[in-house]
Amino acid sequence: MCGWCVADSNLGFCSMLSQMNQRDYPLELRPLSPADGGGWLVTFPDLPGCMADGETPEQAIQEGWDAAAAWLAVAAQYHFG
Repeated sequence: MCGWCVADSNLGFCSMLSQMNQRDYPLELRPLSPADGGGWLVTFPDLPGCMADGETPEQAIQEGWDAAAAWLAVAAQYHFG
């Protein structure tokens, strides 16, 4: 738990965000054009700016889950999301 939540435990941001799982969020998968380097792009509409890519759909999705986990960790650290 962070110091901010200790100061006002009624807000509950840390417990709320720590219970969120990156796989609780829908992702969008689309191919990248050759001009954009090819491969696949994953974005998360509910996580602004969260995206990843990969050479295959499977790789892009796995990289996307990793990116979403990092996004949620930062959200928990800085109390947004």
